[in-house]
This record gives sequence, C-alpha cells and structure tokens, in this order.
Amino acid sequence: MNVSVSHVQANSTTIRLSRELYLASYAGVGITSLACILNIAILIVFWRGPRRLINSFSIHVINMTVINLLYAAINDPIALTNLLRREAYYGDKYFCGVYNFFQWTTQIMAGNQQLIICIDRWLALAVPTWYRTKTVAFGLWATMVSLIYTLAWYLPLFVTDAIYTTESVRVYPMRHCTYTKTLLAYQLVARFALMYIPRALVAALTPVLLYKVWKRRRMVSVRTIDTTSSSDGPFKAGPGVVRLAPLAGRRPQRPHQSVSEPERQFQSELGLVLWLVGMQIICWISTTVPAVLLQLYSGVVIQEYLDSYNFALVLNMLLLIAEPIAYVLLLKDLNLEIRSYFRCLCPPLIS
Repeated sequence: MNVSVSHVQANSTTIRLSRELYLASYAGVGITSLACILNIAILIVFWRGPRRLINSFSIHVINMTVINLLYAAINDPIALTNLLRREAYYGDKYFCGVYNFFQWTTQIMAGNQQLIICIDRWLALAVPTWYRTKTVAFGLWATMVSLIYTLAWYLPLFVTDAIYTTESVRVYPMRHCTYTKTLLAYQLVARFALMYIPRALVAALTPVLLYKVWKRRRMVSVRTIDTTSSSDGPFKAGPGVVRLAPLAGRRPQRPHQSVSEPERQFQSELGLVLWLVGMQIICWISTTVPAVLLQLYSGVVIQEYLDSYNFALVLNMLLLIAEPIAYVLLLKDLNLEIRSYFRCLCPPLIS
C-alpha cells in the first residue's frame, strides 16, 4: 500500500490536541524551566559545598540530577514542540528519529538510575562492611555502565528510525513521532531488557528491602527489651537494699537511646529511595499504559489514547521538580548546606 506524502500531510490534521492538553502543554514550558533551575541549583550546591556532601550514596543523587537536567533541557523542549507545533514536524523522519531517541534514552536512564539507587540500599544492608569501603568512583562506573548498556540497545533503533524508507516499513495513514515503525520485534526485546525488567526489579526489591529493614529494627528492639528486663530482676544493691522487680503486667520501659549517625543517615537515605520509587512508579504507569495501547493500535486515530499519553508526558515533567525538593528535605547534609547559603544571603536585621 502506497500513501503519498501529500495524503499523509493532509491526514496530519486528523489528530488534534484537546484544549485542556494545549493548556497543560503551555504550562509544561514553565514546569520545564523551573525544573532546570532547581536541578542546576542542586548541582551547584554539591560542587561548591564541602567535600563531605559527595559520598558513596550522594553520587547516585548527583548522577540522577544530571540525568534529570538532560531530560528537562533536551527531551522536554522537543516533546513540547511536538505537541504544540505538530504540523511543522509531521512526517519529518529525522526530527522523529531524534525525538524518539532522546525520549527513550532519558526515560530509560532515569529508571536504570533508580534501580542503581535501590541496589545501593541493598548493598548497604546486606554487606555493610564492604559498603563502608565503597568509593565515589563505584557510583560513577555504575551509571556509565548503565548508559553504555542503554545506548547499545537503542542506537540501532535510532539509526533505522532516522533512515527508514516507505518501501522498507509499513506506511501508516498518519505519521506521529510516538510510533516507531522499524525493527518491531527488536523493539519488543529492547523494551523488556531496558524498561519492563528493570522497573519490575525496582517494584519487587523495594518491598523486600522494607521488610528486611523492619525485621532488623525489630530484632534490635527485642534485644534491647530483653536486656532491660533481665537487669530489672530483684537483686541486692547493697547491705539491706533490695531492688524490686517491676509490677506484673507492666511493660519495662525501654531505655532512651540516641540514634547513631550512621543509622540516622541510613534511614534518611532509605526514605529518599522510597519517595523516589513512589514517584517513579506513578509516572511509569501513567506513560506505559497509553504507550502500549498506542503501539497496539499504531496507525489508528484514537484521540483518547493520544491525549492520555501526551498528558502523561506533561505530568512526568512534575517529577523533575519533585525530585530536587525530595533531595533537600530528606538529605540532612544537603539541607544544612542550602540553609547556610540562605543565611549568607539574608543576614539578620539586628546585629
């Protein structure tokens, strides 16, 4: 089946964004700008702050911030252009090739970095002795391996998507950049290797990690109570002085113990991981479901699927703002450093 270019371009007007999605897309311009500012600010704090801010865990946060900044600075403008000026790029295979490539790689890199952070918490819990010797370079290499792994899968798709011809692939009545029409079987394998399996691992490992942490803290609490109970039995403290046991049915009071600095840091980092996983899962579901439906009904004009997918892309931009805020709230050292900057910029009125 041959479809002329004029016929394809004429059909470009058959898909229109709803008024609400147009407004959301324009709002996405402001969201993207704010996301770039926040992520740049986080990187500046890490760069100009004391050396203690960069450790074996925070390097993963820095890498995630760089990935988010690239996503906001490169992918979001292309996505918004594709939404707001659809006709200008309709049928342009080179633009669509670049658009799809950055959309794939930046989204996949963020998901893979989330898996790296989750595995980092597992290592801290499973092999604490080795984890204390882990260096910043380990985190850098982990992200580099993830990047190479992603590019190795998606570069063939990028090349074929940019140089395809109408004779080599099926021609759809419409050409929208979301539809990747080349190497369909390879696409399926790549999506499983880069998207579905890593995200399934994050969703499976996180609840087990929570259970392990809860079990460890419960065992520590039981040991503390047992130690306190054994020391509360009757004994003679001196001549004629007998210490009585606590009343029956009364639970012995747990001695107040301040949380150690390593334990406090572990809890704050675990809290950050949970927030990131929760936000990522919401965004994954919102984009994955309509994306799968669009691939199943490629070439068919389904306004609801297209609107839901495009709205999910705009919703994902909010994640780029939420993550820097979570870093500041849950990483104490970063929080204190940012507060010190504000104290320098805003000196007290009364000296």
